[in-house]
Amino acid sequence: MGSCSGLCSKFTVEKPIIVNVSEIEVVEGALSDEYYHLSAQMSQQVEEKQILRLETGAIYEGELLNGVRHGRGKQIWPDGSYYIGDFFNDKAQGHGKLVNISGNIYEGSWMDDKANGVGKFMSTDGSYYEGEWLNDKQHGYGKEQCSNGSFYDGEFYKGARHGKGKLVTKDGCQYVGTFENGVISGKGTYKWADGKTYEGDFKHGQLWGKGVMRWEDDREYVGEFKEDKRHGFGTYKWNGRKYMGEWLNGQQHGKGVYIREDGQQREGIWQYGIRVRWNDKLQTQQEQETTQN
Repeated sequence: MGSCSGLCSKFTVEKPIIVNVSEIEVVEGALSDEYYHLSAQMSQQVEEKQILRLETGAIYEGELLNGVRHGRGKQIWPDGSYYIGDFFNDKAQGHGKLVNISGNIYEGSWMDDKANGVGKFMSTDGSYYEGEWLNDKQHGYGKEQCSNGSFYDGEFYKGARHGKGKLVTKDGCQYVGTFENGVISGKGTYKWADGKTYEGDFKHGQLWGKGVMRWEDDREYVGEFKEDKRHGFGTYKWNGRKYMGEWLNGQQHGKGVYIREDGQQREGIWQYGIRVRWNDKLQTQQEQETTQN
């Protein structure tokens, strides 16, 4: 249940070389006029638009200040990736759009050549993330649509779901609660598509700790869980009956108390879901009825 998007920054420190327009005619038409629709408020007086060829082979066309990229500009790399937007002191900073070789797009705020602030990342596989960024990673609040059909709305920390959030899966399951390092962990509520619900503790993406599970047919379990199974001490109610006692890997196991519909109760011993004896040594044919769900 981890993050399904990422951003690979194309920017590195590159020493520019000023060249004439005639030397790089390939630039003409290769870069979209979309750049002219992006605006930036620059306090410094920038130089006339220039074209630079960088040491990595990238080509920049735009405004300069003291010979470095500063203001509005567009840059294309040899692999076809390109950036259109604002520069400050030779780095992408302000608002801009980056399209990489795979066709994935990031558009939003930049600082120090990295996605910082608010922006949207869109992948060619249909997944996207829209929200806050810190140093090229989802960080803060955001919304994420994954290619597997799941949708997350909540908090992120350094690229992973972390904090409070809501996850809806393709098959209709829903979780509302906390996440840690990309997985469900802490307190939360999980609802399955068939109507079954669990409210309580989670660990490593599993039911783990104390919680309450309810079924559509009014069955209920209140107690301890481990690795998605009833484990420890718990109370299970079904069809007017009740079992209070010990569990092991999802089955009644150990000492327990069985309470019938009429309120009569008996103490017994269970092993792997089967009652093996009553502690009071009394058994009748009627009392041989199952004490399982």
